[in-house]
Amino acid sequence: MSRKVFLDFEFNDTNEKHLNVVCVSYLSQIDGVTKIETIWLLDPTERTRFINILESWDADGVTLVAFFVIAEARSILSLGIDPRRFHWIDLWIEYRMLLNHNHAFECGKQLIKGQVKHIKPPLPKWEQGEGYTTGGKAEVSLAACTYKMLNRKRDTTHKRDMVSLILSKYNFDEIEALDIMDYCEEDIRHLPEIHEKIFSEMYRRYEPTDRLNIAAEIHQRGAYAVATAIMQSKGYAIDYVSARAFSDSVKDITFQMQTEVNEEFPEVRAFLSSVKKDKYTQKKKNIQAWVKAQNIKDWEKTDKGDISLKLDAFESHFSHKEDQKIFGNRFVKYLRDKQSLNGFTSNSTKKNLWDFVGRDKRVRPHFGIYVAQSSRSQPSATGYVLLKSSWMRYLLQAPVNKCMVSIDYGQQEFLLAGLLSEDKNMLDAYHSGDPYLYTAKIAKAVPPTATKKSHSFMRDKFKSTCLAIQFGMTEFGLAKKLTRDTGVVHSEEEALELINLFEDSYPDYVAWKQDIFEEYIDKGYLKLRDGWTMFSDNYNKRSVTNMPVQGHGAAIMRKAVILAQNVGLDVTMTLHDALYVECESTKAKLSLEKLAWCMTEAFRYYFTDTPLEQYATCRLDPAIWGYSFSGETVHTSMGEVVATRRYIDSRRFEDYKRYRKYFVPKEDLELLTSM
Repeated sequence: MSRKVFLDFEFNDTNEKHLNVVCVSYLSQIDGVTKIETIWLLDPTERTRFINILESWDADGVTLVAFFVIAEARSILSLGIDPRRFHWIDLWIEYRMLLNHNHAFECGKQLIKGQVKHIKPPLPKWEQGEGYTTGGKAEVSLAACTYKMLNRKRDTTHKRDMVSLILSKYNFDEIEALDIMDYCEEDIRHLPEIHEKIFSEMYRRYEPTDRLNIAAEIHQRGAYAVATAIMQSKGYAIDYVSARAFSDSVKDITFQMQTEVNEEFPEVRAFLSSVKKDKYTQKKKNIQAWVKAQNIKDWEKTDKGDISLKLDAFESHFSHKEDQKIFGNRFVKYLRDKQSLNGFTSNSTKKNLWDFVGRDKRVRPHFGIYVAQSSRSQPSATGYVLLKSSWMRYLLQAPVNKCMVSIDYGQQEFLLAGLLSEDKNMLDAYHSGDPYLYTAKIAKAVPPTATKKSHSFMRDKFKSTCLAIQFGMTEFGLAKKLTRDTGVVHSEEEALELINLFEDSYPDYVAWKQDIFEEYIDKGYLKLRDGWTMFSDNYNKRSVTNMPVQGHGAAIMRKAVILAQNVGLDVTMTLHDALYVECESTKAKLSLEKLAWCMTEAFRYYFTDTPLEQYATCRLDPAIWGYSFSGETVHTSMGEVVATRRYIDSRRFEDYKRYRKYFVPKEDLELLTSM
């Protein structure tokens, strides 16, 4: 007999560790009996009564169903109950998956910003002309989902007004309380039908063998939403004083960056000084003239047909990681750093870092779980220091007597590609310790005795090639990448030769990619081992064949977070293939070893009891930093780790030195320089 409870909370104080939970509505379906109730949780007696109801649901093994579980799990956590005690179904995640390259639901009539609009199925990129548009993108709000799945149009203006009311204060009069409770209950009434519709649509699309574990897969996705709620409640720590000083200095930093670009490339004159000496204006015509002189045929254009100066346009041809003596590379770096700086500007009309900081001075960002087609998280860069320029990570700092430990999976995607394709050569290459040099050796491009030092140029060429081919890059794109990466011009013929050498080296991987695409066409979907699915309307073969590797990496990361939380670690954030944990400084080594165990087990999880299980061990790259450390060596199972006072990315150390004065409050800096 079904035991489900559909619930929805209203709350405020979203930037705080504990939400101020205002009310809850629930619709229970237990043993054939349906019940709807709305409870005003600001009343202490009613709050206690609802906590007792939660306890009874836990005892009865009830499954909780909600639209966007992160919010509901945080609400339960704020009531003093561990949300991990329940099975969860997150209809928001499931709806996102149903829309994943599924034109039947992501196109057609949609409710967008309260208005019904028609979205056209996108054409393949090669058929899209200048100014092409589909008419919008499907929203994934409850109102949009209700309209698409049930053909019921919700009053989004009323919803916006009620949300504004709830967020505006802590005390409500009797009429306001009744309005809030009615609004809360209105949301809950649609959830059972949405639940039934989503799962009937998914169920009929799956082949019988792919339906076998669907319940466990759904609950696993719900479990990660709960894990994210715990991370968000914890928040991540920053050096608040330094971050404020840095934020106050954005104008000065921008001026310094522009000055440096002008000094390094006086022939371009990218910026012209204004009447005020501390301000520049970007000179579009000068930059466009430089781009035009490069004779790049496929440069992105604006709607008016001009040369685009957007970051995306430059990144298609240049890289901030490459030779900074080339203006294009240097300008990419400038644009990326400036974009990162925008998120620190507190007087901006757009959201900024400070919109996510609580009274405890911790940051609680949106983690963007399951947003990418592969199921990767895509956090909001505005509130996520890890997504800003790496020299800005200096601001990531645990409180006194605590520290941060982190671990990255080393070259994870290369290993995953070998495991998923069962390509023994790739697995041997990974476990050689240097897959790029190993590839060059089996391709006979370097002698068997070659080392990274003796044949660095050729190794770098094969590194670029390996990374490019994993992302499906053709000889046209690879020729550009090799030219950027090595500083030596490479023709498309040379790039094609390297691609052929790679494919000859790893034939099973090449065959697997073709099999993946054919399976996608035949079945009408790709389903990963954790259940995440991409449906049939993706025209991009490169995107399709790359999805399993990125998707399994994301699944492994989610598993590692859940394991880490279960062993008592405070995971504060993730970034692609890395986890970050805050702990007591005296427990840094212990926490690091626990995290290593969790990440190793998570990686092995999807390859247990398979012929390749012995190869499913990924290298781990650890780090430790906090106020208690000053460069001492910590001996771990992963090797020696130097515990530093601050997180400073060695690859951007020069940038850190250049801008570190801005991490100090101006009044303190003036005092120090006057002494």
